[in-house]
Amino acid sequence: MLPGPLLIADLSNHRLIVVSPQGRTRWQFPQLGDLAPGRTLLIPDDAFFTPDGKCIIATEEDNFVVSVISIARHKIIFRCGTPGQSGMGPNQLWSPDDAVMLPDGYTLSPDIKNCRILHVKTGTLPPVRHLRPLDQCLHPRPAQSAILQFDPATAMAYSAGSLPLAYSGATSAGSDIPVVGGKTTGGGNSSRAILLRPR
Repeated sequence: MLPGPLLIADLSNHRLIVVSPQGRTRWQFPQLGDLAPGRTLLIPDDAFFTPDGKCIIATEEDNFVVSVISIARHKIIFRCGTPGQSGMGPNQLWSPDDAVMLPDGYTLSPDIKNCRILHVKTGTLPPVRHLRPLDQCLHPRPAQSAILQFDPATAMAYSAGSLPLAYSGATSAGSDIPVVGGKTTGGGNSSRAILLRPR
């Protein structure tokens, strides 16, 4: 039995759920009426609780948005990015991943194919800052090509060693399991889960 509730980004079923240690669903989003007209939650591949425990921040990497969801209200209260539209223009992201909210209310999120890290104040657009290494974006910009030619995992090596990270190419959506030295370091499935320990 798990020591605490489990938050699951159920990518293939387009939902977020919190499951009790006994395996019962304690919370689910979205349910009927949760989404305003025109709003969607599609293929959420990562989800984390905010530091105060009142919201969940979810990334939809292949739908190009980051959403903050109020647990009590069952509502999306903030969204960065334009659903279904990748790019680097106003309110556009291109493969956001693993967004986390800091205790000060700012959110950090890698914007992978734009070669930047966003630093966003919840409720404020555009992002406050783009943290980007100078002249280190090795793949074509969105205006040049929609095909990613740079894989950060294979292009960067450990700082103190010679083993680069590499993806097996066989992992399913949402798993992002790295392969080190030719051996898989973990198994993947279509959902991402985080174990929560009670305080």
